[in-house]
Amino acid sequence: MTVNNCEYYGLDDIGSRIWELIEHPVKVSDLIDTLLERFDVDRETCEKDVLKFLNELNEDKILMVAG
Repeated sequence: MTVNNCEYYGLDDIGSRIWELIEHPVKVSDLIDTLLERFDVDRETCEKDVLKFLNELNEDKILMVAG
């Protein structure tokens, strides 16, 4: 994935799926529910990993968080 900040980001299967799902505005809880349906992971781990990933995107100014 390339972004206008001239950085290159490599994503695994889960990261790629999250990227697809956040193409349009989505609630984090809905995003996590969708991932739980597809991947064999417990909710706590999924939430922790998704929030970490989204925070990294936000810090790199790739993601806009709406309240």
